[in-house]
Amino acid sequence: RPDIALLWFLIPFKAAKHLICDQYRWLTIKLFSALLLLAILGLFLYSMPGRPDIALLWFLIPFKAAKHLICDQYRWLTIKIVSVLLLLAILGLFLYNMPGYMETIRPSPLLPPPPSGLSPRNSLEVLTPEIPGERDRGNCITSLQLHPKGWAALIRCSSNMDDQEWTCVYEFQEGAPSRPLASPRCSLRLTHYIEEANVGRGYIKELCFSPDGRLICSPYGYGVRLLAFDESCGELSDCLPVQTSVLREIRSLYSHSDVVLTTKFSPTHCQLASGCLSGRVALYQPKF
Repeated sequence: RPDIALLWFLIPFKAAKHLICDQYRWLTIKLFSALLLLAILGLFLYSMPGRPDIALLWFLIPFKAAKHLICDQYRWLTIKIVSVLLLLAILGLFLYNMPGYMETIRPSPLLPPPPSGLSPRNSLEVLTPEIPGERDRGNCITSLQLHPKGWAALIRCSSNMDDQEWTCVYEFQEGAPSRPLASPRCSLRLTHYIEEANVGRGYIKELCFSPDGRLICSPYGYGVRLLAFDESCGELSDCLPVQTSVLREIRSLYSHSDVVLTTKFSPTHCQLASGCLSGRVALYQPKF
């Protein structure tokens, strides 16, 4: 448990900081200022010819003052602080020497490597939103939604010039995808994409999955679009394309007088809500 050991090592220093810098701030400042002043005066007297006794006296005064302050006025407080710090240090050393500590912070070289094509469960993978045909233009993610079954990530991105918008689907199942690259800079995880209406520049458009993950609702100008992975609204796992393909438009709904910024499916009913820039909310019951 290296994290617990580190925590117990840091607690004494945090407690001392809180005690010195917060509760007794002015006392600490005055004490250190007096000690510094006396030390400078002692050095000055020490450098004077024929006055070593006075210099020694001025050197001893700060230590006597500190002894009087700590051992007399704050005796019990000092004993308590030292006892707590000693106890925490002993506990930290005990946790540091627990069996398996070194194996936790440094994996054993005897462990077999993960199978080819698979990544560790808690690994980090960075996906760059690059669109086929847009190789030389960076993209900014403005909205993100996870698939209800954890199969993919749905993102809305815009170009760095804010003159184009896209909806993209990135799958992140274990195993290396075998589909060919749509372009040299596109991620292998990109499965579907579609260009969106570039209306309402500068505003975030929130898109969403349906509760079963088969449909995507995306703001589109003054309305919304229902998108699917194929014409039959199949599951993503059943219709992963051989190469990156375009999302299928199932239905378009226009009922707002301003730019639609957000959409959301009901988790329990066949119902859809959308909200526009002017503050109006519309409810739909899609029928196919």
